[in-house]
Amino acid sequence: MSYGTPPERVFFATHTVCRPFFESGDFRLQAKREQVRSALGLFGPTFIYVGRLWWGKGVRVLLEAFERVQREATHEVSLLLVGDGAEEGYLKRVCKERGIRNVVFAGYKQKRELPRYYAVSDVFVFPTLGDPYGLVVDEAMAFSLPVISTSAAGEIRVRIQDGVNGYIVPPEDSAALATRMLELGENLDLRLRMGKVSSERIRDHTPEQWAEDFEEIVNTLLERESQ
Repeated sequence: MSYGTPPERVFFATHTVCRPFFESGDFRLQAKREQVRSALGLFGPTFIYVGRLWWGKGVRVLLEAFERVQREATHEVSLLLVGDGAEEGYLKRVCKERGIRNVVFAGYKQKRELPRYYAVSDVFVFPTLGDPYGLVVDEAMAFSLPVISTSAAGEIRVRIQDGVNGYIVPPEDSAALATRMLELGENLDLRLRMGKVSSERIRDHTPEQWAEDFEEIVNTLLERESQ
């Protein structure tokens, strides 16, 4: 509608995420979670990013923010990067040159492998500089993770209520991002409380709901055509 389209010509269909699939890899309440974390080299609260390692996704800003978090946190923290891309070599060089510890480059993973990585993490970070939606946010919410996202992710405020199930920060603002990462990294109760809300807010984003929305759209159009 912001593009001048009449409201009566706008329809909405819910984006979907297969919650049972992603929840199947949830090791957080099992001993296996710590085993997997140890094998990956993760220590303390872990921030996870899933997506391309490309400047447009804000990964440079994320690494800059994590460097500050690591410097100011009262305990060990880790950053888990799941994906590959043009920035991978650069990010690895920066970690080596600046002595940034506990950054794990997991590489590209198929969808069937993703639950394992969400399950060993504590906070999802989406530092994008511009995205039409960002389905990975829904996946993280299905895992009961609090989300820190930039405001440049489509209608992110519909999914993330600032201060309730995560935080929304300006794009390219590493200071604001680091502040929120520190806040969640230092407060287990806050992480769990926000994560629970994330799971509740994404509960109806199912393939079944999408099918119902689509059916309603088709029926509405057919009714208009017959008038």
